[in-house]
Amino acid sequence: TSNGTTWFDKSNGLVISQIYKIGVAQTVADDVVAGLQDNGTKSYSGGSWDDVKGGDGMDCAIDYTNENVQYGSYVYGQISRTDNHWGSYIDIEPSAAGDGAWLTPYVLDPVVSTTIYAGYSNVWKSTNKGSSWTQISTMNSSNKLRAITVAPSNTAVIYTSDNSNIWRTTD
Repeated sequence: TSNGTTWFDKSNGLVISQIYKIGVAQTVADDVVAGLQDNGTKSYSGGSWDDVKGGDGMDCAIDYTNENVQYGSYVYGQISRTDNHWGSYIDIEPSAAGDGAWLTPYVLDPVVSTTIYAGYSNVWKSTNKGSSWTQISTMNSSNKLRAITVAPSNTAVIYTSDNSNIWRTTD
């Protein structure tokens, strides 16, 4: 209003981030983990946000039977798991899978919470929260997988896709 001689900070108090993905606890209220572009992975619990991983935060999940077991990821498929609500964490991505997409998808099985599926060039499955992995597909997508979901009505039915194709398995 003064032809640029006086300036007012309009951003004071604003906390703005771009969220890639979030995970929400099913066993308690107000427990969230969020992956943020350029701002790491943040955990919301007890009324406050805490930084739990740096860099670009990507996909996130919380075990639907135990809010202390949470997952966060970094670019190209690096996945971490905490068993103590981010007191500490370990990297669990399948090393034999190679790099995934910028935002590599993974999902917890809707019936057995210790089973995880992750999409790289192929789909990988872990039955022990990511401690070990088995490749369960052979599509070898050169575009890298971008989405994955497991049917809650029948966990043998899995869909995945890259930028050009959608695949389904029933076994």
